[in-house]
Amino acid sequence: MTERANRAAHLATCPECTAKVEDYRQAARALDTWKLPAVRPHRPLFQPALQWAAAAALVLAAGIGIGRTTSPGPADPTALRQQMRAELAQMLRQELDRSASATLTASGNQTRELLGDYARYAEESRAQDARGFFNALTQLETRRVADHASLRKDLETVAVFSDAGLRQTQQGLIQLADYRPPVTPASNPTSSGNN
Repeated sequence: MTERANRAAHLATCPECTAKVEDYRQAARALDTWKLPAVRPHRPLFQPALQWAAAAALVLAAGIGIGRTTSPGPADPTALRQQMRAELAQMLRQELDRSASATLTASGNQTRELLGDYARYAEESRAQDARGFFNALTQLETRRVADHASLRKDLETVAVFSDAGLRQTQQGLIQLADYRPPVTPASNPTSSGNN
Protein backbone atom coordinates (compact mmCIF):
# COMPACT_ATOMS: atom_id res chain seq x y z
CA MET A 1 0.00 0.00 0.00
CA THR A 2 1.14 3.50 -0.63
CA GLU A 3 1.45 6.11 2.05
CA ARG A 4 -1.65 7.91 0.76
CA ALA A 5 -3.68 4.72 0.91
CA ASN A 6 -2.42 4.06 4.45
CA ARG A 7 -3.54 7.52 5.52
CA ALA A 8 -6.94 7.11 3.89
CA ALA A 9 -7.43 3.78 5.63
CA HIS A 10 -6.41 5.25 8.97
CA LEU A 11 -8.72 8.25 8.55
CA ALA A 12 -11.60 5.90 7.74
CA THR A 13 -11.19 4.18 11.13
CA CYS A 14 -9.99 7.09 13.38
CA PRO A 15 -12.57 9.79 14.11
CA GLU A 16 -10.07 11.90 16.09
CA CYS A 17 -7.62 12.18 13.18
CA THR A 18 -10.52 12.75 10.76
CA ALA A 19 -11.72 15.68 12.91
CA LYS A 20 -8.21 17.16 12.97
CA VAL A 21 -7.88 16.89 9.19
CA GLU A 22 -11.27 18.58 8.73
CA ASP A 23 -10.17 21.38 11.10
CA TYR A 24 -7.01 21.86 9.01
CA ARG A 25 -9.03 21.98 5.80
CA GLN A 26 -11.44 24.57 7.25
CA ALA A 27 -8.52 26.70 8.41
CA ALA A 28 -6.95 26.48 4.93
CA ARG A 29 -10.25 27.52 3.29
CA ALA A 30 -10.59 30.44 5.71
CA LEU A 31 -7.04 31.56 4.90
CA ASP A 32 -7.72 31.29 1.18
CA THR A 33 -10.72 33.63 1.44
CA TRP A 34 -9.16 36.06 3.93
CA LYS A 35 -8.16 39.47 2.64
CA LEU A 36 -6.32 42.27 4.36
CA PRO A 37 -8.60 45.05 5.57
CA ALA A 38 -8.40 48.25 3.59
CA VAL A 39 -5.98 50.76 5.04
CA ARG A 40 -7.44 54.19 5.68
CA PRO A 41 -5.39 56.90 4.05
CA HIS A 42 -3.56 59.16 6.46
CA ARG A 43 -5.15 62.58 6.66
CA PRO A 44 -3.02 65.59 7.37
CA LEU A 45 -3.35 67.01 10.87
CA PHE A 46 -4.93 70.31 9.91
CA GLN A 47 -7.03 69.25 6.91
CA PRO A 48 -10.40 69.44 8.78
CA ALA A 49 -9.69 73.04 9.82
CA LEU A 50 -8.88 74.00 6.23
CA GLN A 51 -12.02 72.32 4.94
CA TRP A 52 -14.17 74.15 7.48
CA ALA A 53 -12.49 77.45 6.60
CA ALA A 54 -13.11 76.91 2.89
CA ALA A 55 -16.74 75.92 3.51
CA ALA A 56 -17.30 79.01 5.68
CA ALA A 57 -15.78 81.22 2.99
CA LEU A 58 -18.05 79.72 0.31
CA VAL A 59 -21.17 80.11 2.46
CA LEU A 60 -20.24 83.68 3.26
CA ALA A 61 -19.55 84.44 -0.39
CA ALA A 62 -22.86 82.89 -1.40
CA GLY A 63 -24.65 84.96 1.24
CA ILE A 64 -23.01 88.15 0.05
CA GLY A 65 -23.76 87.28 -3.55
CA ILE A 66 -27.42 86.64 -2.79
CA GLY A 67 -27.60 89.83 -0.75
CA ARG A 68 -26.05 91.85 -3.58
CA THR A 69 -28.35 90.46 -6.19
CA THR A 70 -31.49 91.04 -4.14
CA SER A 71 -30.57 94.48 -2.82
CA PRO A 72 -30.81 97.57 -4.93
CA GLY A 73 -27.40 98.44 -6.28
CA PRO A 74 -25.63 99.02 -9.50
CA ALA A 75 -27.58 97.75 -12.45
CA ASP A 76 -24.45 96.76 -14.37
CA PRO A 77 -23.90 92.96 -14.00
CA THR A 78 -20.20 93.24 -14.95
CA ALA A 79 -19.56 95.74 -12.19
CA LEU A 80 -21.48 93.52 -9.80
CA ARG A 81 -19.38 90.50 -10.75
CA GLN A 82 -16.14 92.42 -10.31
CA GLN A 83 -17.25 93.70 -6.95
CA MET A 84 -18.26 90.19 -5.87
CA ARG A 85 -14.93 88.77 -7.06
CA ALA A 86 -13.02 91.41 -5.13
CA GLU A 87 -15.04 90.76 -1.97
CA LEU A 88 -14.73 87.00 -2.38
CA ALA A 89 -10.97 87.28 -2.90
CA GLN A 90 -10.69 89.43 0.21
CA MET A 91 -12.77 86.96 2.25
CA LEU A 92 -10.69 84.03 1.02
CA ARG A 93 -7.50 85.85 1.99
CA GLN A 94 -8.90 86.55 5.45
CA GLU A 95 -10.01 82.92 5.91
CA LEU A 96 -6.66 81.64 4.68
CA ASP A 97 -4.88 84.01 7.05
CA ARG A 98 -7.03 82.78 9.97
CA SER A 99 -6.52 79.16 8.94
CA ALA A 100 -2.76 79.67 8.63
CA SER A 101 -2.70 81.37 12.01
CA ALA A 102 -4.62 78.48 13.60
CA THR A 103 -2.32 75.99 11.90
CA LEU A 104 0.78 77.80 13.15
CA THR A 105 -0.63 78.00 16.67
CA ALA A 106 -1.48 74.28 16.69
CA SER A 107 1.92 73.47 15.21
CA GLY A 108 3.65 75.59 17.85
CA ASN A 109 1.70 73.86 20.63
CA GLN A 110 2.55 70.45 19.23
CA THR A 111 6.22 71.44 18.91
CA ARG A 112 6.26 72.60 22.55
CA GLU A 113 4.73 69.31 23.64
CA LEU A 114 7.28 67.33 21.65
CA LEU A 115 10.14 69.42 23.04
CA GLY A 116 8.80 68.89 26.56
CA ASP A 117 8.64 65.13 25.96
CA TYR A 118 12.17 65.17 24.60
CA ALA A 119 13.44 67.19 27.58
CA ARG A 120 11.83 64.70 30.00
CA TYR A 121 13.32 61.79 28.09
CA ALA A 122 16.77 63.41 28.06
CA GLU A 123 16.55 64.12 31.80
CA GLU A 124 15.47 60.54 32.55
CA SER A 125 18.25 59.21 30.35
CA ARG A 126 20.82 61.44 32.08
CA ALA A 127 19.57 60.35 35.52
CA GLN A 128 19.72 56.72 34.47
CA ASP A 129 23.27 57.18 33.17
CA ALA A 130 24.27 58.86 36.45
CA ARG A 131 22.80 55.96 38.44
CA GLY A 132 24.66 53.46 36.27
CA PHE A 133 27.90 55.41 36.65
CA PHE A 134 27.42 55.61 40.44
CA ASN A 135 26.72 51.87 40.64
CA ALA A 136 29.84 51.12 38.59
CA LEU A 137 31.95 53.35 40.85
CA THR A 138 30.48 51.69 43.94
CA GLN A 139 31.33 48.26 42.55
CA LEU A 140 34.87 49.37 41.73
CA GLU A 141 35.32 50.80 45.24
CA THR A 142 33.99 47.60 46.80
CA ARG A 143 36.37 45.54 44.69
CA ARG A 144 39.28 47.84 45.56
CA VAL A 145 38.56 47.51 49.29
CA ALA A 146 38.28 43.71 48.97
CA ASP A 147 41.53 43.54 46.98
CA HIS A 148 43.26 45.77 49.55
CA ALA A 149 42.07 43.54 52.42
CA SER A 150 43.17 40.40 50.56
CA LEU A 151 46.59 41.89 49.77
CA ARG A 152 47.06 42.98 53.38
CA LYS A 153 46.15 39.50 54.62
CA ASP A 154 48.61 37.95 52.16
CA LEU A 155 51.37 40.37 53.25
CA GLU A 156 50.72 39.62 56.92
CA THR A 157 50.91 35.89 56.19
CA VAL A 158 54.21 36.38 54.35
CA ALA A 159 55.51 38.49 57.26
CA VAL A 160 54.56 35.83 59.82
CA PHE A 161 56.23 33.06 57.82
CA SER A 162 59.29 35.21 57.16
CA ASP A 163 59.58 36.05 60.87
CA ALA A 164 59.27 32.37 61.80
CA GLY A 165 61.87 31.45 59.20
CA LEU A 166 64.27 34.15 60.41
CA ARG A 167 63.92 32.99 64.01
CA GLN A 168 64.66 29.42 63.01
CA THR A 169 67.66 30.61 61.05
CA GLN A 170 68.80 32.72 64.02
CA GLN A 171 68.51 29.75 66.37
CA GLY A 172 70.39 27.59 63.94
CA LEU A 173 73.17 30.18 63.69
CA ILE A 174 73.36 30.47 67.50
CA GLN A 175 73.57 26.70 67.83
CA LEU A 176 76.23 26.60 65.15
CA ALA A 177 78.22 29.36 66.90
CA ASP A 178 78.01 27.55 70.25
CA TYR A 179 78.96 24.25 68.77
CA ARG A 180 82.10 22.69 70.17
CA PRO A 181 83.30 19.41 68.98
CA PRO A 182 83.09 16.72 71.64
CA VAL A 183 86.23 16.07 73.55
CA THR A 184 87.46 12.51 73.22
CA PRO A 185 90.22 11.06 75.38
CA ALA A 186 93.49 11.01 73.59
CA SER A 187 94.38 7.67 72.34
CA ASN A 188 97.32 5.99 74.03
CA PRO A 189 99.62 4.27 71.55
CA THR A 190 101.10 2.00 74.13
CA SER A 191 97.89 0.75 75.41
CA SER A 192 96.65 -0.04 71.97
CA GLY A 193 99.75 -2.03 71.21
CA ASN A 194 99.25 -4.29 74.21
CA ASN A 195 95.89 -5.43 73.18
